[in-house]
Amino acid sequence: MINILYNAIRRFITRKEEQNQYSGGLWPRLVREEAAALFKGEASRMVELGCGEGLFLKKLAANNPGAEIYGIDSWPDILSAARKNLSSLANVRLLNENGLSTGREASSFFRCFCLNTTLNLASFDEVEKLIVEAYRILERRGTFVFDIRNAANPLINIQYRFARLYDKQIKVPLIAYTAGRIRSALERRGFALRRVHPVGFPRNRFAPAILFIAEKET
Repeated sequence: MINILYNAIRRFITRKEEQNQYSGGLWPRLVREEAAALFKGEASRMVELGCGEGLFLKKLAANNPGAEIYGIDSWPDILSAARKNLSSLANVRLLNENGLSTGREASSFFRCFCLNTTLNLASFDEVEKLIVEAYRILERRGTFVFDIRNAANPLINIQYRFARLYDKQIKVPLIAYTAGRIRSALERRGFALRRVHPVGFPRNRFAPAILFIAEKET
């Protein structure tokens, strides 16, 4: 019964074009929309680590038609879905690689994104590996944009604790973090945090998701 109710709510809050997509849902969509709005009309090289079925890449390419955009994911099946979703976009290239240790050269990109992914990484050690890899592949003054699910939000804590009772399809971790822990990790790895952006309601430190915009200073 709980599973049926959950699926009904998910269908209701998920937009038609994102129905039956692995990365559908309210909070993932809000994170994508907020991140996509940050940069428009650029002709730089951009990459998304953990691009999934390409929902964010589609928005990013629409906002930046002159950019050279890469999507990286280690899951072949979801990359196949991304290829179908993005087949009409000539400026997007998809790669089957591990976002925590890509095959890209150092200083290859000016914008690096990783959205709706940290909650599914196995541990905070992997979040730190993600930060290290983003730093490595970014140019000097390049921007890293990524999000977390916020451990300060009570609803997130309840949802993640009981997730497997109502969603039998979950096969990955569901982990929330605090903004302070992420800030410290970014600073340790050489990033300057330029903005902390709450996503969802309430739009304060208790927001369900938090978007971080950090810059590689050197």
